[in-house]
Amino acid sequence: MHKPVIWLINPYAVPPEYPASTRHYELAKELDKHGFSVVVWACCFIHVIKEYVDHRAKGCFSFYCEKLPFATWNWLWSTSYKKNDKYRIISMIVFSAHLLVKGLFCSPKPDVIIGSSPHMFGALSCMLLAKLRGSKFIFEVRDLWPDTLFDMKPHTSKITKKVFLRLESILYKYADAIVPLTPGIEQRLILDKHVNKEKVQLVPNGIAIDTFRETNLEEINEFKKLLNLEEKIVVTYAGAHGQANALDTIVTCAEMLKNEKKIIFLLAGDGQERPKLVNIVEEKMLQNIKLLGPLCKQRLGVLLEVSDICLLTLKDINVFKTALPNKIFDYMFFNKPIIAAVNGDVAEFITNNNLGYSVEPENPEALARKIKEIVMEGKFHQKGTRGKEFVLKRFTRESTAASLVKCINKLIYKVKE
Repeated sequence: MHKPVIWLINPYAVPPEYPASTRHYELAKELDKHGFSVVVWACCFIHVIKEYVDHRAKGCFSFYCEKLPFATWNWLWSTSYKKNDKYRIISMIVFSAHLLVKGLFCSPKPDVIIGSSPHMFGALSCMLLAKLRGSKFIFEVRDLWPDTLFDMKPHTSKITKKVFLRLESILYKYADAIVPLTPGIEQRLILDKHVNKEKVQLVPNGIAIDTFRETNLEEINEFKKLLNLEEKIVVTYAGAHGQANALDTIVTCAEMLKNEKKIIFLLAGDGQERPKLVNIVEEKMLQNIKLLGPLCKQRLGVLLEVSDICLLTLKDINVFKTALPNKIFDYMFFNKPIIAAVNGDVAEFITNNNLGYSVEPENPEALARKIKEIVMEGKFHQKGTRGKEFVLKRFTRESTAASLVKCINKLIYKVKE
């Protein structure tokens, strides 16, 4: 019997040994369980750590195929870059062109191609491949692009805006199905982008049950000793260090609380803003904040285990009102109270489900007040204590993948809901 072939394409997809979102790795495992033959296509230059995955993937237009127990993982070469500048844009375009050429001749022919945004160049190549190879195209909308670009860079030229908006409308028009990651994005697609709601199938983020292995007391004590965390209240942010993440809010908050000797801030992750943040911390000689760099999933699990409060910050722009970052589910898995310096869906999700607190975005004073309030009044166990129970009930990768399977079956077998 023919096993339907599914291509999952996202240039930023990585397996768990790399410090980034493993959504597509986990979805591939679940799709395999449902009887699909899965091929993942990703860029061999890892965005978070700015390194190539393997020496075999460094050659110009090289193609490195890795066989996993549940999927084939195709690493595609693209150019390297160090920050978000023209060289990253070149890398996006090169990856998309490389994907288009390789994908045209790769066997077996895919039944369904799932292309992810960002970036939109890659999604366009996915759409073209689907049309040229007679496959169904599912457009996964992880972020509302180009809205994010326009909100982050309000002085974007009219020509650039026109080109990206046209590209966006083409992708929505020719997609056989559209998969948003949050209810907010789903509503924006239908109400603001005028996408046919029959095309839209929500497949939210979540967490694989086996993502974090159980940590032992020896690991925890070793980690605490390494970072001098004994007798400390640990306030943690784990995630991207980009402009969108507004991490200067946390650094300024740490400066305001520098005389609170029990409180220490830990920032794990990487991004273009990290060198700038490191410089600020060094210039101000802040002893109560450590920037740890990127951590693999298992090391991240130890960090979250020793944390007392977890933070989520984003810039105060309209597009982030529909965001629901995956780090929330990591925090929930460890039953940690969350402080979200964000407006919109995230704030409502956290407060309505008793997972933590929300404060005004990009307001370090408000963040400092809330942290002091929790510490002074000992409120660590008032919020977030049932986060793991909640995430295992509603946001396991197994349950979210079921929505994607329903979408795929509807396209392949014309299964009606």
